[in-house]
Amino acid sequence: MKRKRGWLLGPLVILALLLMITVAVRVLINPRLVPKSPQFSWRERLFALRGLAPWVVIIGLVLGVIFGGIMTPTEAAALGASLSIVTAIGYRQMSFKALKDSALAALTVTSMIAFLMVSARMLGHVFKFTGLTGAFSEWVMGLGWGTYGVLALIYIMYIVMGMFVDAISMMVLTIPFIVPVISLLGLDLIWWGVTYVVLAEVGLVTPPFGLNLFALRGTVPKYSIETIAVGVLPFLIPTLVTVVLLTAFPKLVLWLPQILY
Repeated sequence: MKRKRGWLLGPLVILALLLMITVAVRVLINPRLVPKSPQFSWRERLFALRGLAPWVVIIGLVLGVIFGGIMTPTEAAALGASLSIVTAIGYRQMSFKALKDSALAALTVTSMIAFLMVSARMLGHVFKFTGLTGAFSEWVMGLGWGTYGVLALIYIMYIVMGMFVDAISMMVLTIPFIVPVISLLGLDLIWWGVTYVVLAEVGLVTPPFGLNLFALRGTVPKYSIETIAVGVLPFLIPTLVTVVLLTAFPKLVLWLPQILY
């Protein structure tokens, strides 16, 4: 992968390290900043592990059939959903109403995403035929910011978009513009795909419309969405550090797959 020497990577790494050190020092000075975990007996721990066993098996099966090449991710998702329904029935936590509500919710979300994808695909073709895609690529490359400068601009754009748009819609909307730029920079598209997934994860936990924030709100309704948003902010630090590491060492993306296959 060809790289140009950039001026932005060093400050980003230093900033991420300073943030991590600052959080660690504050916790060491004032342990009350973090909640004290309750104490459990070994019997309670083993009982909790027994309750988690079916879900661990399901996760292992889903990942196993994907990495083993037995199923595609979509087929593995269907397998996981089916096993989850069977497990819920076994725990007597599944009712016809719950199954119906889940199916309708999944249908609603899927239809919305499909509509956005179709609309974004049509919009992408319009941009391509009108020459806007090529003009945007030429404009970005003409900024003279170098590889890391352009990547920093793209990262910031995705972090801001992730606050308001879900990951799939954001990907479909930006692919016609971003992929040509990545190719012109001489970067590997597989590397970019993995890096985008990490950036999309940032959007899932950033207010005001981070999907994971609302999922946590449903799990612990006694906390407000503002409290949850503040609580998850420290977890953005390792995610952003991961983006920096993937940018500095792009071979990390394919390191594990090359070992497995």
